Amino acid sequence: MVHNQFQHLGGEDFTAYAEIDLMRTRGAHVESLVYDSNDPNRVRHVKRRPNELVFNRGAYRDIRRIIQREKIELVHCHNLWPMIGPSAYWAARHEGVALVQTVHDFRIGCLQGQLLRGGQICEQCRPGWHLNGIRFGCYRGSHVQSAALGLAQTINAWRRAWSLPTLYIAPSRFVHAKLRGWGISEERIVVKPHFVTDDPGFSPAERDVAVYVGRLSQEKGLQTVIDVWHPEWMPLVIIGDGPLRAELEQQAHRLRKPNVRFAGRKTPAEVAELLRRACFLMLPSITYETFGRVLIEAYAHGVPVLASRLGATPEIVEEGRTGLLFDAHDARDLLDKLAQLAVRPEQSAAMRWPARRAFEQRYSAAANAESLLSVYQQATGLRPRSALEAA
Repeated sequence: MVHNQFQHLGGEDFTAYAEIDLMRTRGAHVESLVYDSNDPNRVRHVKRRPNELVFNRGAYRDIRRIIQREKIELVHCHNLWPMIGPSAYWAARHEGVALVQTVHDFRIGCLQGQLLRGGQICEQCRPGWHLNGIRFGCYRGSHVQSAALGLAQTINAWRRAWSLPTLYIAPSRFVHAKLRGWGISEERIVVKPHFVTDDPGFSPAERDVAVYVGRLSQEKGLQTVIDVWHPEWMPLVIIGDGPLRAELEQQAHRLRKPNVRFAGRKTPAEVAELLRRACFLMLPSITYETFGRVLIEAYAHGVPVLASRLGATPEIVEEGRTGLLFDAHDARDLLDKLAQLAVRPEQSAAMRWPARRAFEQRYSAAANAESLLSVYQQATGLRPRSALEAA
């Protein structure tokens, strides 16, 4: 399993580590290669040598060494940016082993990976064509960094790096459709949702708060939620941190919303404790979610969801059964759906058991283990017959 860990642990990290643990409990021999974005030496190295966004020789050698030493049959990649990149693909292919890539974002066709620009969905770029992303400085708001990554991604596309994975794992049908639109063939994409490792069980505790869990950034859509949240409703507890935290806190204070509370980062145990008290969970994203792992974490606790009708969320949220959906950028629709859940808690109470059953049937570790093993078996059956063929 190959993964570039983020500076602040998030859904991609938890998914990668959960799958490692899941396979080990099933008796598989799993080796992991993790590059940490908090490692100052690696960060300095990437900044000094941006050409390694195209091919990182160190990562390439590390992966080939592990494959040879441990007689690895399959390499499974999660996040590869910015320190590993497609060098992982070439290492696996040159060793003649199967290669699986889980798609967590839209990085191969969008420099910042979210298909979002200026608060609006943007699909002007595509794999191998990033001129607009460079022109608008989409990567970290920097034209210089956007140019470096844009050139690297264009070269990766020209070198046909995106054709190297044996199989892509799309966590939703929405991501499957995006990959197909970018030229990945149908037979090389498998839809497999994420899962929650530990089953917290259904809690009968009193539900007295609404909860948001995630990064505090523009694409999450919290500004509109704070705008319409009524000061006499139940508390909205916002868990997480990010570049927009100070601005959001000022907004809540300016609008006199004392029941909007910022809890900051919490441990998984602390998040679980808040979810046990949650009447419903908010996911008001203004861009496409590839899956939304926090949705199924809520379901595990029997917590229904209020989410924007974008990306993969309509596949996960069964409207009127496990939650409600609203149109992104439509404050009136959001207010109407919020009022249904915050003013009439009996409506959310009726969706608790359906949410819990959805977790048990589709998003538990037990339900996911066979699906992941099936992907691996399919990939190894399709793997190149020799290193020569792979090259």
